[in-house]
Amino acid sequence: MARHFAKSFERIVRIAAYAALLISGIGVLAWTPQSYEGISLIFTYGWGAFQVLGGGVALIALLARRVLWEWRVVLLAALGVGLYAGLSWVQVLTEAPVHTGRAGDITALFLLLVARWAMLWVKVEEAEALQLARQEAVQEDAWD
Repeated sequence: MARHFAKSFERIVRIAAYAALLISGIGVLAWTPQSYEGISLIFTYGWGAFQVLGGGVALIALLARRVLWEWRVVLLAALGVGLYAGLSWVQVLTEAPVHTGRAGDITALFLLLVARWAMLWVKVEEAEALQLARQEAVQEDAWD
């Protein structure tokens, strides 16, 4: 019972997280932050675009229960968050150490997204190995 609840809860939290990344990316593109003076807007637009693409497709993947899609795009979402983390650290180091908390939190989210990608990679590898073993078993049965 607890396992089922935990899996359902974790899925709901991931759906909410990817929705938040999608909304955040849309916000960055619609209302481009101007607080990163001296940094090319390409980084800001990249941050927003990667969050929209990665977060949006990952959200659709979860709703459609397509783990392979999520695995393929979670790094795009991570890249968007990583760009924002990088911009935040530049601001901390050049302008205002007061933003250290924000930069650290965003970096933690980036790392958690990369960890999710690695976990999904393991699941994909295990599923492919299982499928290969099944195919080999069917071929052996055909020879018998």
